[in-house]
Amino acid sequence: MYRKIPIRGFKSLDKKFFDVVNIDQLSTFDNGSTVTPEDLKKKGFVGGNEPVKILGNGDLKTKLTVKAHAFSVSAIEKIKAAGGTTEVL
Repeated sequence: MYRKIPIRGFKSLDKKFFDVVNIDQLSTFDNGSTVTPEDLKKKGFVGGNEPVKILGNGDLKTKLTVKAHAFSVSAIEKIKAAGGTTEVL
């Protein structure tokens, strides 16, 4: 019987889910402010209790200190190019 049932892939038990925020959404914060996952939740950019990941889609013109659980490489480059800093929680 087990030979007749098709195998349909693999589901990882260690898969991590993130709430995703793009760089262009961070431009709504004031220049020089610190952005945390709690601040993103207050503005409505993230919903649940998942960790937050910042992606590099868009442009950033304000200097920010961004604290999140994960960053993409392009997001780190764009934040540092705008004069800001990143911190992994």
